[in-house]
Amino acid sequence: MDSSDLFDNLWIIVWLVLTIFSFFSKKKKEASAEPARDPQEVLEEIRRRLLEASGEREARDTRLRTRAVMLVRSLETFAEHARSDRRLASIAAAIDGILPRARALVASIEAEREDPAAEYTLEKLERAASFIETILRQRSADETPELRAGERVAELAAAPFVEFCRVQGIAYDARPFLAVRHAGRVDRSLHHEELPFSLVPVSADARNDPRAMPMVAREVGETIFFGVPGLGRTLASGLSLPEALALPSTAHEVRPAYLRAAFGPYLPDLFADLYATSLFGPAYAEALFALAEHPGVRRAAHRMQSHERWISPHPPLALRFAFVLEVLEALGRVSEAKRLRARWDRLFEGVTHYLFPAIDGSAAKIPVEFVQKTVAAMASRIIEFHHPTLEGFRILDIPGLGYLHAEHSAVVRSTKALLEERVPHERPLLVIAAAALLAQEKPALSPQLAELARRALRGDHRVTATAPKARRPAQSSRGIAAMMRDPETLAEAVALGAALGRRPTMRR
Repeated sequence: MDSSDLFDNLWIIVWLVLTIFSFFSKKKKEASAEPARDPQEVLEEIRRRLLEASGEREARDTRLRTRAVMLVRSLETFAEHARSDRRLASIAAAIDGILPRARALVASIEAEREDPAAEYTLEKLERAASFIETILRQRSADETPELRAGERVAELAAAPFVEFCRVQGIAYDARPFLAVRHAGRVDRSLHHEELPFSLVPVSADARNDPRAMPMVAREVGETIFFGVPGLGRTLASGLSLPEALALPSTAHEVRPAYLRAAFGPYLPDLFADLYATSLFGPAYAEALFALAEHPGVRRAAHRMQSHERWISPHPPLALRFAFVLEVLEALGRVSEAKRLRARWDRLFEGVTHYLFPAIDGSAAKIPVEFVQKTVAAMASRIIEFHHPTLEGFRILDIPGLGYLHAEHSAVVRSTKALLEERVPHERPLLVIAAAALLAQEKPALSPQLAELARRALRGDHRVTATAPKARRPAQSSRGIAAMMRDPETLAEAVALGAALGRRPTMRR
């Protein structure tokens, strides 16, 4: 660059500086030309705005205080009712754990302490109180045996993991389980609350169908997933999966990589299915199959769901069933898995695609065979994952988790006893597994099997007295040969002949 070019550029820079300076000088003069406002007027406006804000806050605090006081009164009423019946001791203990938090919340609001999370905390406590009210109402009806059985199943299902955490020194807050008759799922946000109990939904089908009982173990698995700090996060990161996934814009964006990524949001449900299968084996697959037999469930079994603009965290039932079959094969129950897969294919004969939703309202059709291959690959990775939060253990490595040959042999022995209307002397969960498998083969025996399973949970091995058989009326049309084949009739004839016949005399 020569001296003339430098001189020209220098004048341009000076011109820009002068222009900017004159602009700001003009703005300053315009501002100073405005008439000065009265300081009293300014203060009055500030005071008015503060009053408006204060009024809104006072109204909000009043609403919160009213709701919190009503919550405390409701809980006190529930506690009084629960303490009046010794059968409700577990519920009374749960209420005693919530009441201090509710009272502390009222005190905080009355003291006008700033707590941005007060309303959020109140909503969660209200939801928990609503479940407690439902539980109390159900326990006052004739549903107590089924709900108590559900709680006992949950305790036994959680016991191996609780003991493992105790031995290994793993942080896990094992809370008592409260069963509630619930048609759907319990809000997952309650898993993150420091409540003194864990809710376990029990299906109404559990009263007469033992196949519904293993579903309680699935709820326990989900409680564990959210209860161990960092378990879900490390599992997702270890498998290179996202914890949440947005819907694709169009169906054309659904590619194999996208389908694999969808397993990230599905991890809580799949972990829960893995846990339940490790305890019940094929009986848990039968529980899922029983769900698929409901017409409403069957129609949505191959449809991925969405929540707003995100993939739903709940996978379709067909995908879960395929995952459970992979777990069964990993446990060595290959023949059972093949039979279950054949029955499933017959139930859904003609279904060739999964439906994957997109934001624009379209749906991608994914062949069932491709999804099966993806499930097999992902299942292997999930089953074999060594959890950093569990001291590097796989789920199936935990003592007490693993439906292997010994467990299956116990189920076979239990099956024979159940057919004889006896409560087997086996572990209660294995008795339930046997009852569930029998209920599939002999649906007419389901109510009887469900009752025997509940007795096993109570440790009731008494042999119930059977009603005496009614004597057959005399029938002249019965032939001599038929009578001779009847042991009872033959015994009666011998006894009658001995009583009425002439006694033999002894010859001297």
